[in-house]
Amino acid sequence: MNYGKLLIITIPIAIVLVLSMIYLIKWTNINVDENSMSTSNIFNLSGIRDEEVRIGDVLVNDSKVFVKGIGIASVKSDRYVLTIIVKNPRPTLEIEDEYKIVIEKVNRLVEILKENSLEVETVDFRIYPHYSYPGSILDGYFIEYKLTAYTDNLDKIEIIIPYLVDKYVIINLDLIADRSTILAAKNEALRLAIENAFSKIETIKSILNASKIKILRIVVEPYELRYAYTTIRKFALTEVSLPAPVLIPRKIEVVATVEIECELIQ
Repeated sequence: MNYGKLLIITIPIAIVLVLSMIYLIKWTNINVDENSMSTSNIFNLSGIRDEEVRIGDVLVNDSKVFVKGIGIASVKSDRYVLTIIVKNPRPTLEIEDEYKIVIEKVNRLVEILKENSLEVETVDFRIYPHYSYPGSILDGYFIEYKLTAYTDNLDKIEIIIPYLVDKYVIINLDLIADRSTILAAKNEALRLAIENAFSKIETIKSILNASKIKILRIVVEPYELRYAYTTIRKFALTEVSLPAPVLIPRKIEVVATVEIECELIQ
């Protein structure tokens, strides 16, 4: 056997195999180290993870608790304000003729309102141009007269509705309340909101077995006025069908929201 040739063939192969094994062992060790480091990082993160839990509008972050309380109070009011706008339905260049029509309708409505014991006020009167675009071409003018009428009797509103069904007339009906009544409702809503927030805090305190609570901050958000409406398509009193549904306000509510930040002491 020619051992010289055999050595020439086997020595390079052996060198390649040894180098491959060394590379494989090094690569495997690196991967094991990286995996070990990655696993270690996961455990470290779990050890220092943020203790934040949110349940609805309650946020618990370590020893601090953030809660939101909501209170709703009804405004005691049965006084209605009826806003009436009388205006030509389309812009016109015949200002004098259209003005006469608008004024005649306004005078007739004021007469009807007063006959039904509604307090009437003139709010605004104006004549303004209307343009078409592009080109800013003058189409004509609108003549607009605005009235308000007040009553605490919804039946009175129903009586005058037939006279308001007119292409020249736009109406809006709202409930109103004086400042002191709204202020009283705001105070009640705020009391309910704080009570609601503290009931949530007490629940969290009980769950987490805290001994006491330290209030850090109370924030009162802007109040919200909310109206509840009934949609009317025909008035039962007068049996008048309306060309479009009318929203009749039935009550006003004040919504108060508070946010409280506190610390639970174990």
